[in-house]
Amino acid sequence: MNNSNLARETAPDASPNALIEIRDLSKRFGPEQVLSDVNLSVARGDSLVLIGGSGSGKSLLLKCIVGLVTPTSGSICIDGHDTAAMPARERRAFERRFGMLFQRQGLFDSMTVWENVAFRLLQDRDLSRSDARDIADDKIRSVGLGVEVGDLYPAELSGGMQKRVGFARAIATDPDILFLDEPTAGLDPIMSNVINEIITHGVEALGATTISITSDMVSARKISNRIAMIDEGHIIWDGPTMDIDESGNPVVERFIRSNVQIFQN
Repeated sequence: MNNSNLARETAPDASPNALIEIRDLSKRFGPEQVLSDVNLSVARGDSLVLIGGSGSGKSLLLKCIVGLVTPTSGSICIDGHDTAAMPARERRAFERRFGMLFQRQGLFDSMTVWENVAFRLLQDRDLSRSDARDIADDKIRSVGLGVEVGDLYPAELSGGMQKRVGFARAIATDPDILFLDEPTAGLDPIMSNVINEIITHGVEALGATTISITSDMVSARKISNRIAMIDEGHIIWDGPTMDIDESGNPVVERFIRSNVQIFQN
């Protein structure tokens, strides 16, 4: 059975209660079809992790959902709004509901930690620097760092601390939708577990709907209630995290086995 057949078999029915609804989404770069007829529903409060090998399309799919890349065809509806059809100004206002943790944190080297955390607060809200600092300090504490870290610069922080700061910035505006791009990439197992715990508690406190991408199945199991696997531009499996080991899908099973071998070595 090829992947396109698997994708058609596992595509979920459209859900009237979905916060994020992706229908028949495709993305082509010239002659190369990278995403093909992707269908995915994400309910309010879900914590969905997208898994897949390098080049599978998971990062591109996330960029399409966030609005960094425009799909070739198909639709992305968030809370009933077709975001691809929105005028740019309306889209920017809508994106204020989002929080984003980038794979390499995306921190501004020339800004202090608290200014990084408060960046969108200072850009999008009519807040004084003092009020923005108070919110930033609260978010910095929420990720297990002391407020004194706020006066440091990103280059003075370890990789794990930078991840924490990146997550603090992602939740600074109390978003109702979070996007996390490889949140534990480059971290050792102990620090990865710390970041997983911070994400779990932070998402629970916000009540946010979360879409993450990761190649780390340990992290995927800890921060999600649902997992979807993308392979060669198709969603080939989508279900509760607890069911991933009984997926019945040979591609999913191979990915899990190879992931265990990588993280054991």
